[in-house]
Amino acid sequence: MPDRDPLSSPASSPQGDDSPKTFRRTEIARPDLIRKFRDASQSALVVLRDIAGSGKTMAARQWAGECRARGDLLGWVSLEPDDNDLNTFLIKLIEALTTAGLPMDIEMSILVRSSPVSPFRLVLDTLLDAIVDVPTRATIILDDLQTVTTQEVKEALNRLVEHAPPNLQIVVTTREAPPFRMSRLRAQGRVFEFPPAALRFSMEETRSFFINELGDAALSTQQLEQTLSVTRGWPVALQFMVMAAKQSGEHEVKLLSHGSANGLYTFLREDVLAPLPDECRRFLVSCAILQELNAGICDVILDASGSADMLEWLERRNFTVRDNQENYRFCHPLLLEFLRDQQKTMDRKEIAKLHERAAEYFHARQNYLNAIEHAIKAGAYDRAAEILEMEGMILVRASRIQELKAWLEIVPEAVIAQNRRLELFWVWILFHIPQPRKALRKMVKLLRSIRSGVLTEASFGMSAEDLDAELRVLSAGVLSANGRSALARQTALASMKALRNRSGFNKGTLCNILSYSEVILGDVTAARSASRLGLENHKRANSVFGITYSELLTAVAEIEIGEPFKAEHTLRRGRDFVVASIGRDSYAEALLSIAECEVRYWWNQCDSAHALLEPRLPLVEQSGTLLFILNGGLLRAKLAAARGRPQHALQLLDALDAGDSRRFPMTMRHCILDEKVRLLLLSDDLISAKVAIRSAGLNPDHPAIPDAENLSIGMIAGHMAMARLYIVEGRFNEALQILKALEADAVERERNRSLLSIRGLMAIALWKGGAHLEATDIVLSAMKELAEKSVVRTFLDLGPDMLDPLKSAAEKARLIDRKVDIIAYCNSIICALEAEYAQGPSGQAASLPMTGDYDDVDLIEPLTEREHEIARLLANGMTNSQISKALAVSVDTVKWHLKNLFQKLGVSNRTQAVIALTGQKSFLIDDN
Repeated sequence: MPDRDPLSSPASSPQGDDSPKTFRRTEIARPDLIRKFRDASQSALVVLRDIAGSGKTMAARQWAGECRARGDLLGWVSLEPDDNDLNTFLIKLIEALTTAGLPMDIEMSILVRSSPVSPFRLVLDTLLDAIVDVPTRATIILDDLQTVTTQEVKEALNRLVEHAPPNLQIVVTTREAPPFRMSRLRAQGRVFEFPPAALRFSMEETRSFFINELGDAALSTQQLEQTLSVTRGWPVALQFMVMAAKQSGEHEVKLLSHGSANGLYTFLREDVLAPLPDECRRFLVSCAILQELNAGICDVILDASGSADMLEWLERRNFTVRDNQENYRFCHPLLLEFLRDQQKTMDRKEIAKLHERAAEYFHARQNYLNAIEHAIKAGAYDRAAEILEMEGMILVRASRIQELKAWLEIVPEAVIAQNRRLELFWVWILFHIPQPRKALRKMVKLLRSIRSGVLTEASFGMSAEDLDAELRVLSAGVLSANGRSALARQTALASMKALRNRSGFNKGTLCNILSYSEVILGDVTAARSASRLGLENHKRANSVFGITYSELLTAVAEIEIGEPFKAEHTLRRGRDFVVASIGRDSYAEALLSIAECEVRYWWNQCDSAHALLEPRLPLVEQSGTLLFILNGGLLRAKLAAARGRPQHALQLLDALDAGDSRRFPMTMRHCILDEKVRLLLLSDDLISAKVAIRSAGLNPDHPAIPDAENLSIGMIAGHMAMARLYIVEGRFNEALQILKALEADAVERERNRSLLSIRGLMAIALWKGGAHLEATDIVLSAMKELAEKSVVRTFLDLGPDMLDPLKSAAEKARLIDRKVDIIAYCNSIICALEAEYAQGPSGQAASLPMTGDYDDVDLIEPLTEREHEIARLLANGMTNSQISKALAVSVDTVKWHLKNLFQKLGVSNRTQAVIALTGQKSFLIDDN
């Protein structure tokens, strides 16, 4: 018997060798495998498929070393059962690549965690785009691919492989057929598959392996041949033979059935486990309920101490491998499988107790997914449900919907049937992700069961008051998500009365649902009031996403009310809050960015709006509600048209109208129709415009005067499209009848942004109909709004027909009103219109005319370099805050420079300064 060495705690530690042998731990070089990898260097996919323990990971590790040596970017992903959650897989992939040095413009892991629907297409496309820009080759190694079983992760993997750029190679190790479309990849010559025999150890590799593991003890050729005949070069069998030799001090070939788990398990039981001290065997078998080991959790589940010493002892004998300073894992998956098989010999109650302790350990550390999994394995279904009940609403409030969904998916149906509170969580999930129809069906089923008395508040583990509040919120939310805005508003208003004495998350969510519905129905003043109330309630509940959504809805309402500066302030406040709470590049920040793009578009900052919108819109399209999908899609098309690509804009509108599986309600599709008709008429395609109107269910031959009662945004858009058509057809009176009804409704409900477009169309209709004075007065009235809010794009979108009414309004302002700001804005829009439409779409929307050096400006004394910079930004329409950020100075410093600038220009305010800087001196002369 070899000598034994005592460890520090004899009561809980094994009695082992006093002086363990030190062996060389270098891996066996396998040049033949490396050569095959090099031959496959042009293949997008390399597959190593073989049974467990065949050395797939070892081969991949050696190829990884080769890749690192030549300077490749290398990402290694060890897949586990938890990675069947799509978000977990994506985060692991992102972290592997960013750790390897892949440069990323945005924090993708935050984006994944914060999105209610996993944005895997956006994430993978972003990663692949970043890999394209890498100057070297990139390699992604996916180890143990057979653990991936869910369809959503398989779909992501297929996208990763099929869209791989030329400088990317994906290497997978797997025991089963890989989940790729292999026939297609083989036909394209994009896959290299290692034959199973390629991974078996040769005679020389086996000799080197034993020498490296057991020292310089010579093995005879006969012993090697006998070993190979039994193991067939199967690396895991060789590995466990070495482990047995280290225990016994002798090398003896044991009979193993090649590929047979029973034979291997017999070998492991008799030659690996049996020689160990009893406490070691108990430790290994008991702790095999865990995927990852550390001293803390092992002490807890064994209700003992001394696990740290035990783990170190096991590591020295190659049973465990240290991942970092604290965590270990078993040396091979087959050893873990074997140990779990040995648990069948233990008392079931003892195994259940181990899982219960593990559940409590993970719950105390807020690792709820593992806590729930171990509680279920312990058969403690009530405990699993209790954890879900306690933590589920916390996740809902934080919009961590994917995480909650992953928890519920591992809970047996029997558990959910016993606790209907979990059914409500499913409604929250379906409402958010969004799958509104499924949510509606589940909600209706629950409400019927409650009304019939089959389910009571006791079934949900809630008080009657709390259950009523949550059901009211979910009912309104599901109706709103399904596009039934009027009914959702009615439900929300009734529930507001019922919850008038309550506050917190449910009240805040109900307010946001009401605000969302009011926006769609066109009552933006009511929408702003509801969202502000929602904000106060979500602040009390400390709901990050609730606060963000309230800010977003407030900004959307302020945009439509015609207060872009307030909207910008609200969005900036919301964005700062999100970044501080979650981090940059989250789903919540993407939603806020869509609204910010609308403000920039209104100010004619089309290039910056496009740059902000494009990377974020795909996420909103995957995860957002119908309103924001619609707004984002419309904005993308408008920006395309404004930047000189009207045909592309029409294609985008067609795709938005027909391509979304969650079909917009018809009235919302009329918003798409209005923009499509606008672009078609600007292109003089009257026939296509009429076809589009008829396809949307409207009859252009029989005009209908809008009913001012409950005009939704879609209804308004449909009537606007009809008015545009009538103006082109010369049916001015019919157009004006429609527009006057829309005007009255917009005035009553303070939809000032829409009001500007409506009055612009009225001015065109009146001018073309010969009522020039009335048209001029309407434009002049509208320009007062424009001058105050720095709005440019509204009249540009009306097209060249606005030129004559605008010029007339500018002349009237110059001769009669003598308002400098109105004159300046009229002329700036006239210049922009002429630039954009004189030779067709220009590709760059015009801004205020200006010169860079101000050589022609009369100055009392020359401008300093800093004043030149501020003058340039001022003439581009920037606010003090924007100038402050652009120049990285304080707002007070900007104000001080502006004061000096005004003195040198001989003006008294910003408007006069812009006029002087843009060369429109005559306005100042007339004004004096």
